Amino acid sequence: MKTENKANGKINQNQNGAQEPVVVVGDIKAWQPTFKWFAIAGGIVLGALIIIFFIGNFILRPYMIESPKAITPWLDAKKEVPPFVPAFDVNKDIK
Repeated sequence: MKTENKANGKINQNQNGAQEPVVVVGDIKAWQPTFKWFAIAGGIVLGALIIIFFIGNFILRPYMIESPKAITPWLDAKKEVPPFVPAFDVNKDIK
């Protein structure tokens, strides 16, 4: 597979004679991202988003509303949540 960018472009060859489809113009090799580069770049982007989230959460905390305890009783540490009671007894029907 030949890849040329200009009329004076070259094709890189490995030591064993296989051709690489890498564009070389003059003596400058064209940059191509690798999987390692994508992993590092993705990690940087993900880390930046996490940091931005926590900074925004800290800055905007005074403007957040508190959820009502009646809607979310499991978030109220002072109130005891009653145990789950099923609407019907499953074992009663089996004899």
